[in-house]
Amino acid sequence: FCSRSVMALLFLWCAATTVLNAQTPFTTVKTTPEKALRAFQEGRTAMQQNDVAGAIRYYKKALDADGQFIDAWIYLGGAYREGGSLKEAEEAFEKAVQLSPSYEMRVYDVLAMIESDLEKYTEAATHLEYYLQSEAGNTRERPNVERRLRNARFAAEAIKHPVPFNPEPIRGEVNTVADEYFPVITADGQTLIFTRNEYDDENFYQCRRLPGDTEIWGKPEPLEGVNTTLNEGAEAISPDGSWIVFTACDRRGDGSQGSCDLYWSQKKPEGWSKPTPFSNVINSPSWDSQPTISADGKTIIFSSSRTGSLGNRDLWETTRLAGGKWSEPVNLGNKINTPDSDCFPFLHSDGQTLYFTSTGHPGMGGDDIYLSRKQADGTWGTPVNLGYPINTKGNEGNLVTSLDGRTAYFSASRPDGVGGVDIFRFDMPEGLRPKSV
Repeated sequence: FCSRSVMALLFLWCAATTVLNAQTPFTTVKTTPEKALRAFQEGRTAMQQNDVAGAIRYYKKALDADGQFIDAWIYLGGAYREGGSLKEAEEAFEKAVQLSPSYEMRVYDVLAMIESDLEKYTEAATHLEYYLQSEAGNTRERPNVERRLRNARFAAEAIKHPVPFNPEPIRGEVNTVADEYFPVITADGQTLIFTRNEYDDENFYQCRRLPGDTEIWGKPEPLEGVNTTLNEGAEAISPDGSWIVFTACDRRGDGSQGSCDLYWSQKKPEGWSKPTPFSNVINSPSWDSQPTISADGKTIIFSSSRTGSLGNRDLWETTRLAGGKWSEPVNLGNKINTPDSDCFPFLHSDGQTLYFTSTGHPGMGGDDIYLSRKQADGTWGTPVNLGYPINTKGNEGNLVTSLDGRTAYFSASRPDGVGGVDIFRFDMPEGLRPKSV
């Protein structure tokens, strides 16, 4: 998935460890009983040894000796969070700020993370506002904290106004205990191509709808001629099904340019042609992936971390020129792209509706799915979040729709799936549909 970046994960780690692993307690030790201090130090030692349960016992022992020991409440909250007990962590941190609201402002930041995980977005927004108003909030991570505040405010409203969402696993033989994802469908709606990951080997499979029932898919077959012993994924199929563009990484000696590049293969009477990387006009030394193809086959939009990107990953567009060559990719601009990651484009066959995921636009907290519609002047309009519960506090992946825009397909790990990541379908809410083609 587009997913949390390493920077975001590093931020979460730093925010937690500033509270959990400070070199000295914040509380003035002269006012803390020796018994409480000894237990507190035992708890810190246990945490350093990754003994979360032991640390919790010692911190509680310290608090039994001195219920006003703020550092013990803070470290107890950190231990609960480390152990996955979010409700207990929230209660411990709240007790700390109740004892002294301005004692350690960083607690509000970590408390807001926990509340967002618990989907208490209004409380999270309040605590982030308080944190940002303090001197402690003026750090290099302030833009990330401000983004989280925007997300908390958005999520607090979104869950009050949920959109219709009725996902179900697609029927047939597609989903297995392995991971299936990146569904793409030809314009006639009869052929499905997807990526299956078995034993860390990603390959393409294709299947057809069964006759007489448009909702059941037949047995998938490997995409012979395209699949290799290496990984293939993040594919797009031309609407007529005649050629495929996909992502391959770490290839050597075949003309690839960087870590991950775009390749293409054409469907011929004898089968799929040998995959060929695009030239260095499209591929770069950076990460290039996740293509989508326009209805006329003349435009490819893809995600890339190349030089000129506004953030970690941006959406770029290239157009087929006369003679079959492709134009230098053009950045889709700051209405679509953000200082964070923008990925998984899907351009509907109406040529005017673009779905994509982003961590930079206001959303539920992770990678959310958005749509943008092309304006009369040819520019892309302000992205619209697809809403809750299509988007959640987790990370949403790629989404594609049928030609009439009524049915959407996506991949996710859900309790009602077969196992791992599966492919699902749902009825796209009317206001979020592309034009019917």
